[in-house]
Amino acid sequence: MRNRMPRDAGGAIEITEGTGPIRAMVSTGEFLEIYKVDKTFRVASPESIDPGRTNPNAPFTVSIVQNVGTSNLIVARVLLQGDQMLNFSGATQDEATAIRKQLHRCKECLLRSETASTEVCSEIKAITEKVTLTGVPFERGRVLKPFPHVENLEADCSTFLVEVNRAIKAISGLPSLFIPLERADNNFDHLGERLTKKIGEDEAVTKFVKSCAVGISRLVDMRNYLEHPSEKRTVINNFRLLPDGKLSPPAWHLSGEAPVQITDDMPSIIDFLIRVSEELLVHLIMYRGRERLTFAVQEIPDDQMDRDFPVKYKLLAYLRHFQNPGQATP
Repeated sequence: MRNRMPRDAGGAIEITEGTGPIRAMVSTGEFLEIYKVDKTFRVASPESIDPGRTNPNAPFTVSIVQNVGTSNLIVARVLLQGDQMLNFSGATQDEATAIRKQLHRCKECLLRSETASTEVCSEIKAITEKVTLTGVPFERGRVLKPFPHVENLEADCSTFLVEVNRAIKAISGLPSLFIPLERADNNFDHLGERLTKKIGEDEAVTKFVKSCAVGISRLVDMRNYLEHPSEKRTVINNFRLLPDGKLSPPAWHLSGEAPVQITDDMPSIIDFLIRVSEELLVHLIMYRGRERLTFAVQEIPDDQMDRDFPVKYKLLAYLRHFQNPGQATP
């Protein structure tokens, strides 16, 4: 039995920053995150700070790690909604901790993607609004100067795609935490094939993964062909002047495909990955509990969501069979 130290005594943490009360808490096993509507706080224990127990007075630490909280769709739907659903997963404590870590990893990647998207889209919109109001000035007759231009656009788009790719890898790692696959897979095409071999192509989770594969592949290709262009490459266009004299806003596309405006595509990509992560988790929980539970999924309409905690799905579960005490099993 280890010797008790001052660090082993209980403590109280008061969090005054942020708006309103604490709305949720999630432990990854390594640290605890506490969420208010607009802030995320991370609590590190003496054990995580000093696992070797060299400092008998090692403290707890509390820090604000993100200026978003439960009102953020990524926080609410990727992590906190998923944490609530794990109550129906039948997972052991260690298994549930591993799943929370994976969801947390996905949440972090998507939040960084959202930050990059917000910065890029805000700059594009600001330039567009300015041009709409004042036009582009002419210099020396037929020269448009300064022509609208988003600085560091390609670098910022690259940052966005890197984090999107990391989020995809985190999402792809979820099935192996529920189903005994040979290994985790970060390629959705391979994941679909692996699930087909293990549980069959007619299972809902297999069908769902395959239905998402095209959308996921496009995002992976955009990242890969931006970093390693070959015959196919990711094309990123800044503001351009069209032959008819109109201004074309920044757009991107894979070579051979139609350009898509970045201000439309980036938010759509984040929304797509939120939906993939939450719906995949629902399918996995339902698959794992299929023999003992009957599930019902309640979807909350957008106009009925709690703006401060906008979860989209609630999972309900019922035991498949009830048996009276003493009743013989047929």
